[in-house]
Amino acid sequence: MFDLPEGVLVLTRPDDPDETVLTSHGRPLSPDDRLRIVGADGEDVGRYGTPDTRGRGCSRQRPSPSARRLMRSHGRQG
Repeated sequence: MFDLPEGVLVLTRPDDPDETVLTSHGRPLSPDDRLRIVGADGEDVGRYGTPDTRGRGCSRQRPSPSARRLMRSHGRQG
């Protein structure tokens, strides 16, 4: 079964350094896509936080009820 992906597509490339390939999911495929990790204040936090994605494949819908519960359980608004 095949399905269309939703969200930012990320991948590693053949010329990426070994550290990038072994420790990440890669970089966004499209130059129009953006993937950031933000804190409760919306500022970049780098490693641990809430994914903030922008791009053609990203829906603009509100988080689902289960996602909102999960966010609230971790002290985030949802």
